[in-house]
Amino acid sequence: KPISTDLAEADAMVEAVESKNLKWSIAHQKRMCPDVALAKKLIFEEGLIGDILELRGRGKEDHRAGGEDLIVLGTHIFDLMLFFMGRPEWCASNITVDGERATKKDIRQPSEPLGPILGNEIQSTFGFEGARPGFFATRKNKDGNGGRWGLDIYGSKGIAKIRMEVFPEIEWKETTSWVSSGDQQTGWEKLPGHVDLTGSDPSAVMNAFAIDDLLEAIEEDRQPKVSLQSGRDSYEMIQAVYAAHINGGRIDIPLKDRRHPLVAWS
Repeated sequence: KPISTDLAEADAMVEAVESKNLKWSIAHQKRMCPDVALAKKLIFEEGLIGDILELRGRGKEDHRAGGEDLIVLGTHIFDLMLFFMGRPEWCASNITVDGERATKKDIRQPSEPLGPILGNEIQSTFGFEGARPGFFATRKNKDGNGGRWGLDIYGSKGIAKIRMEVFPEIEWKETTSWVSSGDQQTGWEKLPGHVDLTGSDPSAVMNAFAIDDLLEAIEEDRQPKVSLQSGRDSYEMIQAVYAAHINGGRIDIPLKDRRHPLVAWS
C-alpha cells in the first residue's frame, strides 16, 4: 500500500496490463469474504434495509490515525464503498492537525513507506450516484482500539454494520429511527444465508478466495473482483481526500491532475 506513488503511475500500470490483456489482483481480501457479496445482494439489490440513504466508514484510529490510517486501512473501506455503490462523482474533505486546519508545513512521512501524508484527523464526504453520500473519518483518540474500523450502511428501514475483523463481521437491524429503545447492542442479526468461516485459517482462506478468482478471471477472460483497476479507484478516493482539502471545496472525480496532491502542493 499504496499501489503506486501517484495516479499517473497507477494509470500507466493499468495501461500496461490492459495492453497485454493481463489479469492482476491486489490485496483487498476483505471484499472476497462470501458475506460481503451476500451483503451486496441482500442490502443493495434486494432492499433488506430499504432505500440506501448513506454510508459511514472509519479507520482503525490507532497510532496511525489521520493520513496513515487513510491509506493503510481506509483503502479497504473505499474498496467496499466502490463495490456497493460504484465510483463516486465528487469528494469534499477537511484535514486537521490537533484541531487546526492542516497546511503544507504539516506534510510528513509516515512510519511505513507510503509516501507523504497529512493530518491526524480527517473528515471526508463522497457523492455517489443518486446523490447518496458516503463518509469516511479517522481521528487520533485515546482508545485507539480499532473497534470502529468498518462501514455502517443506513437505510430507510434499518442499519447494517460491517466490522473489519479477521473475517468481516456483518450484522443488520430493522429500525426506521436508527436508534433502538433499549440496549443498542441487542437486536442485531447475521445476514440471512450467512457463511460461517469460524475455525478457518484467515490468511489461507482469504488469499485462496482471491487466488481462485484470479485463476477464474484468466480462464473466463474477465477482470478479477479485486483488480488493479479497482485498486486504482480506491487509491483515487484517497488522493481525492487530499486534493479536496487543498482545493478548499468539492472536487470532481476522476481527478484531472494525476500527480500526488501533497507532492504538487509542497
